[in-house]
Amino acid sequence: MKNLTEGNISKNFIKFSIPLIMSNFLANAYSIADTIIVGRYLGEHGLAALGSTASFVTVISSLIWGLGSGIAIYIASVFGTKDYKKCVNSVKTNLIIISIFAFLVSMLAIVFYKPVFHVLAVNSEIWHDSFVYYAIYMAGFVSLAFNWSSVYTLNSMGNSSFAFKISLMTCVGNILGNIIFVATFDWGVAGAAIASVLMTFSGTICYILKFKREFKKLGVAKEKIIFEKKEIIKAWKMGIPSMLQQMAMYFSSVGVQPAVNILGNSAIAAYSVCLRIYSVMSSVFQNFSKGFSNYCAQCIGGKKVNMISMGMKISIKQSFAFTIPVMLVLYIFPQQIADLFYGDGGGEGTHYVVRYIMLCVPFVLCQVINNMFHNFYRGVLMPKIALYTTLVYSVVRVVSTYALVPFFKMDGIFFGFIIPWFVEMVVCIVIYLSNKWKNDWYKALERIN
Repeated sequence: MKNLTEGNISKNFIKFSIPLIMSNFLANAYSIADTIIVGRYLGEHGLAALGSTASFVTVISSLIWGLGSGIAIYIASVFGTKDYKKCVNSVKTNLIIISIFAFLVSMLAIVFYKPVFHVLAVNSEIWHDSFVYYAIYMAGFVSLAFNWSSVYTLNSMGNSSFAFKISLMTCVGNILGNIIFVATFDWGVAGAAIASVLMTFSGTICYILKFKREFKKLGVAKEKIIFEKKEIIKAWKMGIPSMLQQMAMYFSSVGVQPAVNILGNSAIAAYSVCLRIYSVMSSVFQNFSKGFSNYCAQCIGGKKVNMISMGMKISIKQSFAFTIPVMLVLYIFPQQIADLFYGDGGGEGTHYVVRYIMLCVPFVLCQVINNMFHNFYRGVLMPKIALYTTLVYSVVRVVSTYALVPFFKMDGIFFGFIIPWFVEMVVCIVIYLSNKWKNDWYKALERIN
């Protein structure tokens, strides 16, 4: 475990963020492996089946991403006080509660799949395969939720390297699983889903064992779990706004998914590929911002508030420095990257992917800034501001997409990325420079007392 506020801050961020970036690259690698193998062996039909419900699955996932990351910020602030007994008890109770919550969400998602598919306008040609992939994936959702929350929790206590090891294991296992189940056994999209779920379960076992070892090192392994209402409320006051913020962000994806689906299978498949490409870029700046977010919370817990502004400057510089090279590779080799996902050249699909890279990639720099502000406000225990700016993004995205698609078709979908990124960036900068958010500063500090 590592306190990010001690020692060389710049080196701490890099040491913390690099394993996270690598683990996310690996996580994206096996998502991309799914896409490539399915695209090459099952064609656009298979890609469309994976992509048709992707936005809704992402919204469901965002419940846990937001909740887990918000609660982890609270845990980071407690860790900064060095009250390890209190910290570990919070870890245990919240992992249990999140797992129960994830189980209920996954069951509801499976039971009420028909209304979801109708809202998403899933094409009747791919309805069956879409449901097969969706149902199997959601059946493993509890394990996924536990893994995501475990990563956030370990991050909150300064550990980012273990997630890389698990990502390496699951990436290799998932690729092998895809080769066996999809390419060899010809199980179709079910094979891709089964491979992912099996590796998720193996990751869960590893995280449980890791927590046992770390709790033992802290000298609190044998402490009984105590469900303290007061502490749970404090954690969830951070978790719920973060969850709503993530939902607001990804609900916009559900909102625009029908606009994509009505453009046909080529558009659906290409849209799925574009999201994979964005995930690769975002994994860089998002993980530098995670380090900054946990750093802020540890500063508050350790009563080192004066160090936060220095951390912000370091975080934004490092985020740009590491993100821009990835963007340049995409921008220089758009056709080659698009061709990776299509075994037969892809035709219209590859054209869409190239178009996305050329139009949208430069504006990802707006997202670098937006994400830094999101994590700053979470880190200083004020996640509601991140929620407000994300609501602006979501509304602008849905409105601009539906306004532009009738005129620009697939380009309208792409402009629906660019416009809200830029608008939210402007809003984030204006709010920060206004200093009005500081009025609630002391109230936020009182939340951990």
